[in-house]
Amino acid sequence: MAPVVLGGELAARLWVTNPRAAPEPVERRVIERFALVVALELLKQRHRTEVEERLSGDLIGDLLRHGGPQQPQGVLDRAAALGHDLTGPHHVAVLALDPPGPAVRLAELVRAAAGGHPLIGPHEDTQVILLPAAPDPGDVLRGVIGHLEQVLHGRIPTIAVGPVAGGLAEHAAAYRVARGALMLRRATQPGGLVDVRELGLAALLLENGTPETLRRFARNLLKPLVANDALRSGDLLPTLRAWLAEGCSTRAAARTLVVHPNTVSYRLARIEQLTGRSLRRVDTRLDLQLALTVRDIVRLDRA
Repeated sequence: MAPVVLGGELAARLWVTNPRAAPEPVERRVIERFALVVALELLKQRHRTEVEERLSGDLIGDLLRHGGPQQPQGVLDRAAALGHDLTGPHHVAVLALDPPGPAVRLAELVRAAAGGHPLIGPHEDTQVILLPAAPDPGDVLRGVIGHLEQVLHGRIPTIAVGPVAGGLAEHAAAYRVARGALMLRRATQPGGLVDVRELGLAALLLENGTPETLRRFARNLLKPLVANDALRSGDLLPTLRAWLAEGCSTRAAARTLVVHPNTVSYRLARIEQLTGRSLRRVDTRLDLQLALTVRDIVRLDRA
């Protein structure tokens, strides 16, 4: 056995299989020289990885500039040189670890877990991962979280994936939405995958709102419904979700919940009574939808 050392760090070990006896001095020198060759190859690979990570970080920084990159064609060309085609739509995912701090070979670990060759690089205090819009990246990102949980002992990974960026100019807004959701989750219960790809207007508030403001807004608006469900059968929040998801149709919500439409009407009236808000008003519906979205992201039901 011979160690492969890089910069004083043990990078690998070479094993001689099925030796007839202990190596002679000449044989040991051959093994040691081979270990040196392996060390030089590993050093070259590490250098290439470091250069790629630096270039990827610079590229992502330019891509996520507010208002879009100043030289779009230059960004496309630099991405192509790194093996990435940014001409099609992409998902923008944002990764952070808790407790915060650098992690050795984080980009390398993400690539190994994701398969393929996603574009990943640091931006602000997160790692940004760009994945093609198709196929759906949900399973890939959940696999990344599982892998990081296994190898980064004591660190909790959280990933948020934002709306699809259809063009270069849309990546910055998608990043801000994803980062807003990430910060919101980390402020309460970090960990897991936060999927905010289909938020609509709620995405605007995630993009600009602070975690504490959004959390307080959701708690205050939904507090009477949560208290009611805790004391009784727990039907008001599921009914509200179904009703909003079905385009505010009482009959459609009743079919989803497998109850009579009159039951849904009664529960909606109870929601109005407890919140003091009219469900006929568009602003009330938007507020409730946002509050439910925030509740899902920060997992207030577990807090």
